[in-house]
Amino acid sequence: MFKLEKWEEWCSRDCFGPDYSGWYVLYARGRDFGALVDSNFVFCCNALGIDADGSEKDTPTRKVIRVSHWLVGWVEWVGFHKSDTEAMDIAQGIIKSLSEYPVLDEEGYSSLEDEYGEDEYDVEEE
Repeated sequence: MFKLEKWEEWCSRDCFGPDYSGWYVLYARGRDFGALVDSNFVFCCNALGIDADGSEKDTPTRKVIRVSHWLVGWVEWVGFHKSDTEAMDIAQGIIKSLSEYPVLDEEGYSSLEDEYGEDEYDVEEE
């Protein structure tokens, strides 16, 4: 079952960067998660009106938070502040949809599968 989780501080004194206390994590992805996760991530960003690939559309209460990680390379998550009631309504609808079916956007997922498959199986001609 999917549910919204609040961001929890994972370190108290040795971390740098902004504090996201009071923010919810709608969806997250990492470097090697694949087409389904990437497609759902983009759908979540679009639903909240933010840009999955950059910060041009980030707002003070909605954004993609990107961090590097020594083990997995990078992680990014779609977040929104608890004060953003419209984002909360959108997120609850997305969570409900994910509870019923794991694909948020069939066309986007299919397109990414094709794209990733082509990249994976490209063979250089000699």
